[in-house]
Amino acid sequence: MTNLFLIFLSFLPGLVEPSIRAYWVPQDSTATILVDVKLPPSDLIFKKKNDTYSASIDIELTVKSGRERLYNGIRHFRFNLKNYMATHADSLILSRTIKLSVPLKKSYTLRVKGRDVENRDILFNSKLKLGNFVLPVSDLIPIDIKKYRQGVKEIVSVEDVSAGTLGVWVRAGRRFSAAFELRPARTDSVVWREAFEMEGDTVLEICIDSLSTGKYELVGTFNDGATSDRRVLSFNVFNIMRLSSKDFNDLIGILTYIAEPWEIDSLENAPDSLRQKEWDEFWKRRDPTPGTPENEFMEEYLERVKYANAHFSYGSIPGYKTDRGMIYIKYGPPDDIEQHPFELDSPPYEIWRYYSQNLVFIFVDKSGVGDYELVYPYGGYPLNE
Repeated sequence: MTNLFLIFLSFLPGLVEPSIRAYWVPQDSTATILVDVKLPPSDLIFKKKNDTYSASIDIELTVKSGRERLYNGIRHFRFNLKNYMATHADSLILSRTIKLSVPLKKSYTLRVKGRDVENRDILFNSKLKLGNFVLPVSDLIPIDIKKYRQGVKEIVSVEDVSAGTLGVWVRAGRRFSAAFELRPARTDSVVWREAFEMEGDTVLEICIDSLSTGKYELVGTFNDGATSDRRVLSFNVFNIMRLSSKDFNDLIGILTYIAEPWEIDSLENAPDSLRQKEWDEFWKRRDPTPGTPENEFMEEYLERVKYANAHFSYGSIPGYKTDRGMIYIKYGPPDDIEQHPFELDSPPYEIWRYYSQNLVFIFVDKSGVGDYELVYPYGGYPLNE
């Protein structure tokens, strides 16, 4: 399921910040610490080389338990992107997961510092605490359940949960009684619970289709007969069927450039119980590969909307409603952008060229407030004219 939660939030202009999360997994006499790093490409300096744009980052990691230093080292990562627009796309998130092996302790303090290799600027400097742990039971770790079924444990963001199944991985160093409860954050109301004996790896598959939009907590309590311990995973849920009518109509607004009038009417008039079905049917009609789980057209379109909202919003107007947003969503990233932000004898303007489609678009910021209006022409004109 495409991440509609992030799509919806992207109506509201804002900065995309680096995200650093860490989880611990006990082994026999050691522990694996998983560090998940996510950041927007606009934080990095990219250099063009041949047909790609490359940027590098050094991540320094220090792990302590009390005053004892257990690990200190630097990991180097390179990111390669296909075009210039991608290097400034906050809708694109660069992600790396780092694994560290350290002696088994009851608690850890982790320092994660990232530097851009090109200019040595500090991108993030986070201090995280893991523990205090009584029993050797891992954190509750959110994973991509589809990839887990293919044999891959990949961490996902707790901000990225939409309709479907939430996968949570937990590992116990020995046999415990485990009890799990799922409830809305800051309440005692339990919406799902399960108890069983566990040892080694366990993956919970929790259906969240019936949950309302909001923040939730999954609480795991573990007991070996003498001692108990507790783990908590907080995450957000977005459920298209539980949106207010206004919010749902705002979501429909992103379809303006590709939807037929009757499709908009069907979506706007759909009762709550049929919203998800109407939404899915809309995209199914445009799926270029209906025999596969992915819908490439939908994914590409929603990524363009996110990019437009991140880069072309001004004031309270979301980027997808602007002229530059409209052209970006309809035609994708331009092959070339000629920018003129400071002209003595004219207002700021931009020229977008699509060489492969033989199109050019000109935008002018007549008011000087960032509202670039498409002045010539709506449909573009041939480059050779």
